[in-house]
This record gives sequence, C-alpha cells and structure tokens, in this order.
Amino acid sequence: MNLPTPNPAALADLAPSVTPPPSPPQTPPARSDGGAGSAGDGTWYRVQVGAFRQRDGAVYTVEQLAAAGFEAIIVPGGDLYRVQVGAFRDEERARNLVAQLKEKGFEAIVTR
Repeated sequence: MNLPTPNPAALADLAPSVTPPPSPPQTPPARSDGGAGSAGDGTWYRVQVGAFRQRDGAVYTVEQLAAAGFEAIIVPGGDLYRVQVGAFRDEERARNLVAQLKEKGFEAIVTR
C-alpha cells in the first residue's frame, strides 16, 4: 500500500502553537517599606510573630494571622520555623505593625 507523502507546509499549519512560559522577573519583589524614611544602610526590619521547633506550630500561626487579615510567611532556619509579617526599611513602620498585631491579640517583635 502506497501512501502519499505529506506536504510539510500543510503539516506546519496543523501543529499547535506553543508559547514558552515567561521568564521570572530579574528584580526582587516590592517590599512593604513605603519608600519614606528608609534606612540608607540596607537594613530591613522584619516583624516576627513566632519561632517554632515544629513546622505545624508555624503553619497554625500563619493561618491565625490570615484569619485576622495579616499576610505572613514561614522562614525556616537552623532548627526553627520563624513566622514573619512584613519587611520594612523604616523601623517605625515595623513598630506600627507590631502595635496592630498586638491589638488583634498577637505577640510580635521587630527583628533585623
């Protein structure tokens, strides 16, 4: 049985168009520093809500913060899982967030 040879140009029209995924951004994501009153030495002030030996404790705290309207992250390091909310160039802004967290019943400190 002889089959006709397909025309390559006709096959190209049938092939699905594939677009490669976009490259990740080359600049770091924006921080919560607000731009004013920034420290010129590159210091970041972070608000820490807890440090846990077990990841489950950190996850629970992140969930509690989310329910109260705060976006938190877990930062693993050494033998602890730290829960942090926000990163600021201005220490006063970080302290203001600590006050907001305390109003909602959370203990928090500013770290660098």
